[in-house]
Amino acid sequence: MLVSKNITDFSSQGVAIVRNALPVTLISKLNSLIVNASNNTSVSTDYSDTYNKAFSNGTDLAYKCNELQDFVSCSSISNMANEILGCKTNYFRDQFFVKKEGTMHTPFHQDAHSLPYYCKECLAIWIPFHKIISGPLVYKTKTHISREPYISPEYLDWVDFNELSTMGLSAGDISIHHGWTIHGSKNLKIPKFSTRMAWSIMYVSQDEYALKKEHEYDKVIDTIDSNFLSRVKRIRNEIKNRKY
Repeated sequence: MLVSKNITDFSSQGVAIVRNALPVTLISKLNSLIVNASNNTSVSTDYSDTYNKAFSNGTDLAYKCNELQDFVSCSSISNMANEILGCKTNYFRDQFFVKKEGTMHTPFHQDAHSLPYYCKECLAIWIPFHKIISGPLVYKTKTHISREPYISPEYLDWVDFNELSTMGLSAGDISIHHGWTIHGSKNLKIPKFSTRMAWSIMYVSQDEYALKKEHEYDKVIDTIDSNFLSRVKRIRNEIKNRKY
């Protein structure tokens, strides 16, 4: 469970690292459930070339597997989301990431901007299935404070924010980052024919999401040529049109 430092870190830095958050036996079970669910559903491939080289993934698997649905909505994970945001939250979506040896970096981005509606309070819980020894998630701390989008976050390498990463996390550890926290990953170096897998679960404020407020800045963003922002529009439309 969370301790006060986790909540303070999340509030001030936009990310909290929680060690031994889940039993390793549960991680193994989740891994099997997720692999089976992703094998039985279509894999999202509607990415820019940059993102296709970064990872392959399955999306919204908890909507398609009862056991995963129970886990994201009625477990210690959902309680953590409620506690760390300080409000009642709803599971909204999930993504299962598979990275292979030699995959490119994942450009810096903000998860909240991909939601179909604007929410100030939202988060993602990132669950690794292996020890992270290369290509960790890198968080730009304090970038969540304004709850606003950085227009081209994939080009923010030059911005002088402090960084925190998931390097060294093992199965059973998790990271929790605010939906407006900028994050990405570096190139992955692992043995040939190996993979690195992780599961990200997104929660949003129940009351806030019910308002269905439209995102600000979209008129400005529409004028910008950006791989990430093009992907954002596709994801928003996919979510709005999903049948489950």
